[in-house]
Amino acid sequence: AGGSAKDLQREFRKFSAHPLEQSESIHNSKEDPRSMSRHVACSDCHNVHTVRAAATQDRSVSAHAPEGVRGISSSGSRLAQANFAYEVCYNCHGMAEPARPAVVRRDPVGNTRAKFDPANASFHPVVSPGKNQEITGLEPGFTSSSTIGCTDCHNSDSLGGTRGPHGSIYEPILEREYQLQDPNPESYKAYSLCYKCHNRAVLLSGQSAFPHKLHVVDQQASCAVCHDAHGSRDNTRLINFMTRGKNGSTVVSASSSGRLEYQTTGRSQGRCYLRCHGSDHEGKSFPVSSQRMVTR
Repeated sequence: AGGSAKDLQREFRKFSAHPLEQSESIHNSKEDPRSMSRHVACSDCHNVHTVRAAATQDRSVSAHAPEGVRGISSSGSRLAQANFAYEVCYNCHGMAEPARPAVVRRDPVGNTRAKFDPANASFHPVVSPGKNQEITGLEPGFTSSSTIGCTDCHNSDSLGGTRGPHGSIYEPILEREYQLQDPNPESYKAYSLCYKCHNRAVLLSGQSAFPHKLHVVDQQASCAVCHDAHGSRDNTRLINFMTRGKNGSTVVSASSSGRLEYQTTGRSQGRCYLRCHGSDHEGKSFPVSSQRMVTR
């Protein structure tokens, strides 16, 4: 690549990157994602005969330049031509559980295709618009009907540089910082990936339906403690409690009655059974203001 702005070698040398050097040589043009050993090569995402530059941003494959690339559908079927970018990602991230999950959750599923399933209780709107049509507090340009693409989160951290999920200083190949560490002091930078879409001022104010300020600012709980960023099979609002953190330490555990669960009890209302940060939530309810929940 010519010029530093398109220096792909630099991208792949970053802290978090697709490990091309470890697996490029084992790629087979006839491989089946449903049975192949997990690896990544340039040709898994790009077809050198059809690639072209694209000026627009949307979630279709053509907008992100990997035309002529095979994929996996939401149902798990093999596609000779992927129609959406997430179908290309599913070649590796939608067929099996990750070998080394970053954190452990109450529902430990890590397969991205399973998390984005539109039949789930909640999910970020990649495959289809989200189910919470009453969501508020979004940044301009986003509505309850919006959809986003994988590269809205997983992208180069270099603004104005090489576009695409090649490498980043933030893992796992994130465009902006998203702290999984708990406890962690709240700041715009620490959760700048969340604040790209969700207005920070609204989220941490009394306009927020749930006490985010109490948890994220006062108790320094990471957003990731409660919310599973891709989706939750069991709960609304992406709630899937983190039970063990990146360093293996316990984060959320069962309440005094042995329960570990979240219940939706009504419109913008919920109840938690858990122990976290030394506090026992034994059916602790969260009454809300007249404003609705900001988190999807």
